[in-house]
Amino acid sequence: MAYMQEERVPPLLTRIHQACYYCFKPGTDDSALKRCSRCRRVCYDRCQKANWKTHKALCSAYCEMQSDIAALDQPSGEPTEDVSVLNDRANKRVQSKMRILGLSLGRELTVMERNLIGWEPRCLACARTEEDIRAAGSPAASLKPCANCRLFFFCSEEHRIFAQHAHSHVPDPDSARGLSQCEVNFNIRQDSIVREVMGGSDEPVRWAPERVKRKWESLDGRTWEGEHAAELQDVGLPPLAVGPFLCSATDGLAFPMTILWALEKLNEGDAWTKKAILTIHVLGATQEELMRAMQFEEILHRLPTVYKLNLVLIGPEMKTVKAKDGTPVVMDTCPRCFRRGRQRVQYHYASLYHDFVASQGSAYTTPNLAIAFNSGCGSEETESWLPTIKSLVEKKVPSVFTAFNRDEVKLDRAILESAGAVLLPGLTGLSPWASQVLHLEPNKVKGFYSNNRFIAGVFI
Repeated sequence: MAYMQEERVPPLLTRIHQACYYCFKPGTDDSALKRCSRCRRVCYDRCQKANWKTHKALCSAYCEMQSDIAALDQPSGEPTEDVSVLNDRANKRVQSKMRILGLSLGRELTVMERNLIGWEPRCLACARTEEDIRAAGSPAASLKPCANCRLFFFCSEEHRIFAQHAHSHVPDPDSARGLSQCEVNFNIRQDSIVREVMGGSDEPVRWAPERVKRKWESLDGRTWEGEHAAELQDVGLPPLAVGPFLCSATDGLAFPMTILWALEKLNEGDAWTKKAILTIHVLGATQEELMRAMQFEEILHRLPTVYKLNLVLIGPEMKTVKAKDGTPVVMDTCPRCFRRGRQRVQYHYASLYHDFVASQGSAYTTPNLAIAFNSGCGSEETESWLPTIKSLVEKKVPSVFTAFNRDEVKLDRAILESAGAVLLPGLTGLSPWASQVLHLEPNKVKGFYSNNRFIAGVFI
């Protein structure tokens, strides 16, 4: 059990000194957490000795980094309401810390190590961390969390007063329901705790309805709650658990529901819903899609006349799959679909999409939809995305690109348009089928993201 704990990426509360870094147990009034006395970056319940062998090297490197950071120019302590200024201050400091820590360790940082720096508590008014304040001459400095959400912090009472109104009372632009930052944070914290209680993990639950719709029902005007709350109650989930469970389940269901949304928007009438076979190309496919394979069956469950769903996963990360050469893999289906002979078949190609198209030659067949989930095409691997987008445009493939956050949308749109894509109007922005599992943005003071939160572009 200890081995599994060490290998698992610690959840959010461990990164902000509110849960044990080893056993992940949240601190309480009766069981106060104690920080590592050397690096002061992680907290423990009673597990420090058990974790010391693993933590020792990082602890030493972190202490060395803190000394080096103190010698650098110190970030401004002036409060500001300008989010871009705050996030820029935070990101510059993060990049410096990651560089120094990597040099000290003599290797690339692991995900867990990057998380410790990326989600380090920062003052909401000035973006400084406790290390920054200590380096400026206040050795006993500590950040105080917001009394309500406990996810955002303040370095002084003056800065709390400066930032509290906007934090607690102004609707956050990333909230689809007009919630304030504080309210969104409170929900994030509660959802994280609920996931731990329900599954012994901070990972979202993987759930999809077993029911099969009698006919296609348009998704226009539908919501997560309207579609699934009653279904969850019907399967015996207690009323108080429905909301948190559904929120968690949307993280995976956002993938098939976004596909269905796009198919409806890109097709006239409902003839597409009555096809015998649907073929979906997933561009830049990753482990995310592989882990959520079962939830793609929701496409079959909402399209009762489709008897075969071909899901073609294409991307360099597919090299980890045994059948990575396009060999069909027939996936398990629910008993009802199995009895009716309905199939969900996956194909895996470890290549870039434009290379896949070229390798197919005259055998290439235009799919019903090509989709790139959370592509980041405007900020990561842009040079390899450009020929892929040009290939989609040339082949007139119905396509949709999603994004984690608002900033990515701007960058992705620019790349899509520069590659010749004519984006259909009225279809970009916050997705109606975005994952409701929000995460705090790393390397920043403010901001949230989630799977498939935004539609970056739709084109043919």
